[in-house]
Amino acid sequence: MLFNQSQFRKEIISRLKSTRQHFADISDIVNRFIQQGPDAKKEVERDLVHMERNMKILDIKSLDPQTLKMDPDWLASFKKGDQEVSGLFASLTKDYFSNRRDKLIYYAGLILLLCILIFWAVDKWILSVV
Repeated sequence: MLFNQSQFRKEIISRLKSTRQHFADISDIVNRFIQQGPDAKKEVERDLVHMERNMKILDIKSLDPQTLKMDPDWLASFKKGDQEVSGLFASLTKDYFSNRRDKLIYYAGLILLLCILIFWAVDKWILSVV
């Protein structure tokens, strides 16, 4: 079975959006997608790195079970061994929310411009008919 990247991203983002403070344990989602095939762990790792470093929408940390402190070097604990991933926490960044707001403002402005153009065209058409 192939790794479904869009489904993976949707599940993580919906989990984080539905939690308080947009912070949650994503280990169960990661483990479910890792079990899909032999190369799935590498694909999941690539996608998590991409969402954190390139897209800048996630802040990922791992929880150290001995000290109970959050470790920003989650990739090292993710790569260790073939056992299931545990203690992987993520949160949505400010860039994620500003991106959504910027898109909303852009599309609202575009719709307003189209409405103005339609009203102007209808007005010109009515004046030319009369």
